[in-house]
Amino acid sequence: MIYLVRYAEIGVKSDKSRAFFEKLLVKNIKRVLKDSNIRVYRERGRIYVETDSKEAETALSRVFGVASFSPVKITLSHRDQLVDEIVNYAARILSDADTFAVRCRRTGLHDYTSREIEREAGSRILDYFGNKLKVDLENPDKTIFVEVRESQAFIYDQVIPGPGGLPVGTQSRFISLISGGIDSPVAAYLVMKRGGLPVILYFDNTPYASDNMIENIIKIRDKLEEYSSYRRIPVYTVPYSRLLEYITKNIPGSKYICLLCKRCMLRIAEQLALKLKADAIVTGESIGQKASQTMRNMRVISNAVKTIPVIRPLAVFDKLEIEQLAKKIGSFNISLESKACCVFTPKHPSIKADLEIIERVENSLNLSETLSEVFNSIKRVNS
Repeated sequence: MIYLVRYAEIGVKSDKSRAFFEKLLVKNIKRVLKDSNIRVYRERGRIYVETDSKEAETALSRVFGVASFSPVKITLSHRDQLVDEIVNYAARILSDADTFAVRCRRTGLHDYTSREIEREAGSRILDYFGNKLKVDLENPDKTIFVEVRESQAFIYDQVIPGPGGLPVGTQSRFISLISGGIDSPVAAYLVMKRGGLPVILYFDNTPYASDNMIENIIKIRDKLEEYSSYRRIPVYTVPYSRLLEYITKNIPGSKYICLLCKRCMLRIAEQLALKLKADAIVTGESIGQKASQTMRNMRVISNAVKTIPVIRPLAVFDKLEIEQLAKKIGSFNISLESKACCVFTPKHPSIKADLEIIERVENSLNLSETLSEVFNSIKRVNS
């Protein structure tokens, strides 16, 4: 089977940048179809994939950078041969249709126009089917698309959507704070869609979290890997309960516990980012979803990081939108299995924290030693 693969945003890049993006997209396509007999080649604006893989369509629908793709019939662009092939193609796919249309577009110089091909092929198809078929240019049951590019032509009737975005690897690494809940895997997915390479960081609250949390984090990692062009996504865990115990012991019931917790998380993530040469931290926070996620509190939390940006892709998404994306990705049901709750949450958390007060509380706690111990205990999960 031969697939015509289209991209969108890559096409507006400069010639040099487009060539880089195209080459990486081709490389990623080869990765996801590595176990099949595959040939991938490219021309300006299009990529062609020749493969015998039965999983090709599923794989291509998960490669970031692919806007859409179509299984195609390739023929020469000579007028008579092209029209003959369009009619033969129609004979195979229009048997269960009542109406049809032919749409042609061309690149290059030819002794015919797109409209001439549409009219001639349409007329021949009507002759073939007799009174069983009609032309409908507004809302046909099926459309036969024809792309003529120089000496070749491509005939197809399906346009299968891809995920869009940019090829994974066109951006650098980012530290993705994955909690096991619904939001954070979606945030990681969206930054991957812009070309980023994730490194998962999970803050382990054992014994206050359910026993299956690490297992579910790995399942989420595996689901995200379906969109990573089979690049292995590393997972790191932080034994975080000791730090939470230290904070709550010294300021029991404080309305600032959640903010201090998140600021410490970002500090640890920043240190890991510097160690792994990652360029951003990504979280699943959404404005107003929780007390710690007001804009004021997000500002206070972000202030803990000094050297790299904190990216919140879901900041303006509502919960329903996030859940719909999680279902699309396939992480939703995995997240439902995760019982990630925090027993340290105060009864009345602050929703408009003052940065100066937060910093005074932190200074009184003298967290640096405990933070260092926790960071030095980070482990990479070998799974």
